[in-house]
This record gives sequence, structure tokens and C-alpha cells, in this order.
Amino acid sequence: MGITSRSASGWLGFDPGVPQAANIGVFRQRWIPPDAAVTLTGNCAGLPVESWVPEPGACYEMVMGPVEVHTAADPASAVSHTLIVGEFVAVTGRTATGWLFVNGNDGNVSGVTGFIPELEMNANGPCDSIPVISS
Repeated sequence: MGITSRSASGWLGFDPGVPQAANIGVFRQRWIPPDAAVTLTGNCAGLPVESWVPEPGACYEMVMGPVEVHTAADPASAVSHTLIVGEFVAVTGRTATGWLFVNGNDGNVSGVTGFIPELEMNANGPCDSIPVISS
């Protein structure tokens, strides 16, 4: 397997060589923890360092087109940001009315927080147990 990039914290990324529908950017790679028992050869220090990588154990939204982030779980609420392809936000809550709370501070879009319709979800990570929150 060939390592293709690394994180600032020492994680190593590789392309698994298998098509992964809807995974884009750093989510196309698989990540090896810094303390993994692997033998490395070659110029690992010369690998590109990704500017942002997902945190293990977090659920992320990877938009496939523009998605509006609302200030409340209501389609009539103000739009605070429109996510575009290549912007990733953590999904940290789900309302009973079909909205997801997203946090760009835990993604690559600092300062962006709010709600997106659950129908827009294109998730990566452990997203089966997103906590239900009040809107």
C-alpha cells in the first residue's frame, strides 16, 4: 500500500483503491493512526500534509452541491452560510422534525454552525447514533 498524505498530528493517509461513492476530498482516503504497528519505507517526511483531516469517531456532512445552513430548524429561518463542495461540517445533533445541527468548527469551515435539512445528508463516519436535540 502506498501512503499518499499525512496529517499534522501524524496520521497517514492512503487511497484504498476501491471506488467509494460520494466520498470526496480527504474522505476518499483511509487513515492510519500515528501509533499503528506498521513499517514505513521511503520519503514519508516528504508527503503532503493535509490542511484538515476528520477526527476519528465524528460524523461529517460532505455536500455534493450547495446546501443552505439555517439559523434555526425551520426553512423560513435565515440562511447563515451555503456549504459548497469541499466544505465539511460535523453533524452533532438531529431534531425530531428532520433537521441536523452542523458545526463547521469541527470541520473545515470555522464559524459555521446551524441546521440543514436531514434530506441533504451525505454522511461519513459513525452517524447512526446522532443525539436528538431540541430545535
